[in-house]
Amino acid sequence: MICVGVSAIVDNVLRPLLLGGRTELSGLVVFISVVGGVGLFGMLGLVLGPVLVATAAGVLAVYMERPQNPPITAR
Repeated sequence: MICVGVSAIVDNVLRPLLLGGRTELSGLVVFISVVGGVGLFGMLGLVLGPVLVATAAGVLAVYMERPQNPPITAR
């Protein structure tokens, strides 16, 4: 029982720290996405949570990069 608790703590603390360095997401966002993913999808959420959040962040970043003044087209 103690091994399961230690394993869960290490997995929930180390995984966000390791994944946060490889992505542009902060460690807190990765941690929250892991916890939320586990809450929604179970053990599969350890992977799906951060992937879905990173995908949403990427889509939002692309959407926010659109030009402020769109080019004027000839009629």
